[in-house]
Amino acid sequence: MTILLILLLSFKPFTQKSSLLIPTPINSPDKIYLEKAKWKQYLLKVGAEKGYKDFITSYKNVKNYNVKHGSLHYIGEILYESEGAKGIKICDDSFFYACYHGFFGQFFQKKAYPI
Repeated sequence: MTILLILLLSFKPFTQKSSLLIPTPINSPDKIYLEKAKWKQYLLKVGAEKGYKDFITSYKNVKNYNVKHGSLHYIGEILYESEGAKGIKICDDSFFYACYHGFFGQFFQKKAYPI
């Protein structure tokens, strides 16, 4: 988690090019929470599949690969929380399989090894 926070702290803002949500500059733990909450609300509003595609589109121009990968972990977590096991079908190989990492991390935390 610490590594993810460090990687996300290097995020640089960019301008919005469409009506899609854009990445928020992340430079504190509070902003990480707000970014995840923003995308969770968006996915619940538009549907998991569309929300996932919009996320990929919104983050594809982020230059820092580690930020893209780490941020997509959130979407995997959200997919597990909102869709359960069937959410795994939405994940793909984008940003080096990051959606799967977040999805299975959430699964193991909630089901296999609850804390």
